[in-house]
Amino acid sequence: MAQKLRTSITPDRGPDLTNLVFVPSDAHSVSLYQLHDSAGFWSDLNATVSSHADVIGSIAVRPMLKSLLKSYGIDDPEAFARAIGNRLQTIRFDESSPSVLVADAFDRPALRNLASRRLGKDPKSETVGDAELLLSSSDNWSAAFVGNYFLIGPAEMVRRCLSAQSQKQSLSSTEPFRKSQNHVDVSLPMIALTFTKDQRSAISFVEAFSHQQRSAFATTGAEIDRATNTLPLAVSATILKESSLEWSARSSFGIGGLLASQLFPESYK
Repeated sequence: MAQKLRTSITPDRGPDLTNLVFVPSDAHSVSLYQLHDSAGFWSDLNATVSSHADVIGSIAVRPMLKSLLKSYGIDDPEAFARAIGNRLQTIRFDESSPSVLVADAFDRPALRNLASRRLGKDPKSETVGDAELLLSSSDNWSAAFVGNYFLIGPAEMVRRCLSAQSQKQSLSSTEPFRKSQNHVDVSLPMIALTFTKDQRSAISFVEAFSHQQRSAFATTGAEIDRATNTLPLAVSATILKESSLEWSARSSFGIGGLLASQLFPESYK
């Protein structure tokens, strides 16, 4: 499958780590996606998946593919892929929250039409700095246009992204990001690159193997928080190889921290 997607999926260049203006400094994670041809990739993906299924399977898989962007309020991925550029970002504020989707806005009317399907009839419009913010008439969903960018997601989170951009307080200005950035080879044709706060893995790792009781360990909580707040962000990357996708990750506490956070989740509470 990877070979069939190579033409449309392989980016022309590595990720741009200087363009994170909408990612607040306190964001939990940000994922950067870069393709050679967004519209072509979606078409190739549909064709490739369908070619590996029988007639019934091909019919069944199309709704599944269309649902991939449903959580962002996009009900027509093909139209969306044609309306954006080749770079996407998803910004998450905590592990369980919905993400904000950020894309290059190549076709504003098409994106406005797609957003209106999620926002409902007569969405409220606000001006936030240089941005046009559209608010749902029925819930807390929103979309925004600012410069050449389109954002969509929960209203409060979109506002925080716009605030990070206008106040120039993005994740890229923080020490943890600068530390983790040094380990990223931007010359590689990465399809996806994710930066994630590593505090949970770090704290879980230390607490899981601490010989002290929880009450004694908690007395140093403030010092631990300060220490973990300076840790490099965990980084994971996906690169297209000759015939497969290769995923790699780097974390301050490695697989041990990840396992500790999963095996001893109560330590983080």
